[in-house]
Amino acid sequence: MNQIQVFISGLILLLPGAVESHTAVQGLAGHPVTLPCIYSTHLGGIVPMCWGLGECRHSYCIRSLIWTNGYTVTHQRNSRYQLKGNISEGNV
Repeated sequence: MNQIQVFISGLILLLPGAVESHTAVQGLAGHPVTLPCIYSTHLGGIVPMCWGLGECRHSYCIRSLIWTNGYTVTHQRNSRYQLKGNISEGNV
């Protein structure tokens, strides 16, 4: 019984980190593209987010395009990269 309790506790600890989504988005060169990203601020709280070119690691982005501290944009590589949702509500 103790082994089952340990496994379930470990699983619950891992779930809040599972924010990733692998939705395929297609676009045309030179045209705007919206990349959907929504996460629950009720479960994990307000967290910093970043977007970059190439692979994104757990805590940082390679060749970052835009960063948020969870409330506002803190770094924007170019004005063409924008967050249009309500950042503090997890709709970025």
